[in-house]
Amino acid sequence: MPKKPEVLERLCALTSQVRDEMYANQQPADCFCGDNPGHPNNFQFSEDILSFIETAVMQKIARESQEEPCLES
Repeated sequence: MPKKPEVLERLCALTSQVRDEMYANQQPADCFCGDNPGHPNNFQFSEDILSFIETAVMQKIARESQEEPCLES
């Protein structure tokens, strides 16, 4: 099981990838894993990036829940 720092680093990398690939680095996505030396008191994070990740996860959950066989008797 990953420790908290690894989880934060991986989530930070995921948000950076979404920012770079989906929004051409044009949306704010400050690092929240502790490596934000530039402006630690001015955290900025795009609602678009957060919504993109939430939607992608919810779509994946919906697809996988439809694929699982029902175990009802």
